[in-house]
Amino acid sequence: MACSENDDISQFAIKREHHRLVQIIRNVHEHLRYAYKQGHDADDVWKAHCSNLSERQEYAQAMQKLATTMWARNNTRIEWCLEACSRSYFSGGGLEYWIKKDAKDKKTPSFSTSCDTFNFTVVPPLKENILLLDVGSCYNPFRCFKEIVPIAIDLTPATPDVYTCDFLKVSVVTQEDSRWWQNQLISTEEVKELPGNTFHVVILSLVLEYLPAPHQRWTFCTKAYQLLQYNGLLLIITPDSKHQNKNALMIKNWKRALATLGFQRILYEKQTHLHCMGFRKVEGPVILKGLPPVDDPAQLLYIPQDLHNYNILNAGEKNIAVERKEDEDNEISASFLELPFEA
Repeated sequence: MACSENDDISQFAIKREHHRLVQIIRNVHEHLRYAYKQGHDADDVWKAHCSNLSERQEYAQAMQKLATTMWARNNTRIEWCLEACSRSYFSGGGLEYWIKKDAKDKKTPSFSTSCDTFNFTVVPPLKENILLLDVGSCYNPFRCFKEIVPIAIDLTPATPDVYTCDFLKVSVVTQEDSRWWQNQLISTEEVKELPGNTFHVVILSLVLEYLPAPHQRWTFCTKAYQLLQYNGLLLIITPDSKHQNKNALMIKNWKRALATLGFQRILYEKQTHLHCMGFRKVEGPVILKGLPPVDDPAQLLYIPQDLHNYNILNAGEKNIAVERKEDEDNEISASFLELPFEA
């Protein structure tokens, strides 16, 4: 009986700590969206958040603890990324398929010229390790895979092998002008520039929903396009515990928005708690049949939380209540279950 009681107490303590950590993450996201919805400039909201070091450190520590100690091992997002870029696209014939398809369809007339400017154009599969930029990485989960050379960046790193970088403010420069490229990154310095047309893969996993405004998500995706080599992959993972058709319009709008940048969606999978999307960088906008031109593609990068109504619970305090149903609370918690553990 005593053993059973101790087990009950232990489980209660774990659940209580889990709730506390999730609340830290949730409150940061909601405060950013609340401030933006109150009419403040999104860039000012982000600047204020960046200046609040204690809040960012608490957020990073909570995220790391949730990922490495609080949940059962669940690497589905990491496995999906590896399957998408390494085992399927670069090594499994996917890249070759799309190059041949482009040549056959002649949808990008200047494609062959562009192909000559990057490393893996002659004979796929890729004959080098995959240079991968993991934006909003937290603790660099891709470091343990031998086929990957990961560069992990985060606004507030949780581990020493993640470089400090505000991706909204980072400059994209040529390889020749990049001090980052020359010095191979100095871990003690904040990364303020990254070399364009360099990376094979850019990953935006569970990070776009951190940003309070659609145009900031657009900035992330625009920089991803600039940083990728042609035929490189942008992998986006965003949480959603609803059934596949619930937010189908949102996913369709994301596809439309990114097509205007020159991203061709070639991969999509709806997992239990996630939308997993893969986009190939091509030259020029991608024409989607049957759809009119987009006047303001940035506004198409909305998330369900953008539509919520936020109310202050206690004036002058950092307590924000969002009007949502219980299943939406469960969705928030479930989305974090996809964070992997340390290897």
